[in-house]
Amino acid sequence: YQTKLVSHLKSDDFFKVEKNPESKFEITSVKEKDGKPWISGKLTLIGKTETLEFPADITVKDGIATGTAKLEVDRTKWGLTYGSGNFFKELVADKIINDKFEISVNLTAKK
Repeated sequence: YQTKLVSHLKSDDFFKVEKNPESKFEITSVKEKDGKPWISGKLTLIGKTETLEFPADITVKDGIATGTAKLEVDRTKWGLTYGSGNFFKELVADKIINDKFEISVNLTAKK
């Protein structure tokens, strides 16, 4: 089943990997908000870029910053609407695919 799922996610229904083999996230700023670091950046999926902002846990020791974060991404902002109950009202419940997915970030940076 996993092979079939991965193949479908790579298809034109979702991430169009053949046309867009690379996705990327570019950090544009890190600011403190409510006493916690928040990362702002640009996420590019299927050739379209959207801005994201999310909290992170960041520590700096001996000139090395490490950070972790979990963020929820709404795939429909990139036009990934296949199986979305918000775009296809006729879908029955067991055919609807959640619009949101989670990304876990682990980052290490040297100064």
